[in-house]
Amino acid sequence: MKIEEMNEGVRILLERMKTNPDEFETPFGKWQHVVDQVMGRVEGNKNIMPFLHDQEISVLFAGLRDMERNKFTADILRSLADVNEEGEQLNLPYIPTPTKHTRSTRLKAEMEQAVKDFKRTHSKGLL
Repeated sequence: MKIEEMNEGVRILLERMKTNPDEFETPFGKWQHVVDQVMGRVEGNKNIMPFLHDQEISVLFAGLRDMERNKFTADILRSLADVNEEGEQLNLPYIPTPTKHTRSTRLKAEMEQAVKDFKRTHSKGLL
């Protein structure tokens, strides 16, 4: 399906997934009802969102999948950053990426900076 033929609402949601992924997080995300409907349609219920083409549902599902993949990568990078100044693993417990509902803006900025710092100083030997 050509992008110009895609439903405008689908295009808006795809862009929103890139700029505001926390709005799609479960169970409190602003777009949870859309996530549920897309998943239902992907699971084979053609009566859900019958006004959208299968390709549009596939594109929405791919966007949701990409968001989860990015979250998974962030979780892995955070776990890799669990080292002290000497490079020794601290073995802190795994902590999944906090959601919008559990983190402050300051904490988010600190975590993003920690991931950037880690990538800059350690990525050559690990990846």
